[in-house]
Amino acid sequence: MKVRFAYPFVFLTVAVALLVATAFAQGYRASISGRLTDPSGSGVPNATVRAANVATNVEFRATTSDDGWYVITFLLPGTYKVTAEATGFKTAVREDVLLQVNDRRTIDFQLQVGEVKESVTVSGEAPLLTPE
Repeated sequence: MKVRFAYPFVFLTVAVALLVATAFAQGYRASISGRLTDPSGSGVPNATVRAANVATNVEFRATTSDDGWYVITFLLPGTYKVTAEATGFKTAVREDVLLQVNDRRTIDFQLQVGEVKESVTVSGEAPLLTPE
């Protein structure tokens, strides 16, 4: 009789474990990725990309790969200011980047040659598109 009682208990335990695992698998974070290029279209290696949450001032950083690609993950939903810097180039800034739950936003920068102290702020453009 104990064996018959064990089967429903095991089934219930497995079902609850699967539901909990599924609930934790649901992401509530967002990510930003993209590529930094120079005026000729070549990737800019070892550049720094920063995403700062406007409301909390918490900043996340990434360094570009040899081909100029970067990824910043685990961002909380909110509005961000994204900045790209590289030696020998002007700083590029993208303001008011709105991230929502599970967004995977692509933000590419074409850096202009110049002093690091100079900056180019992109504003008044069409909203960024997401392929989803």
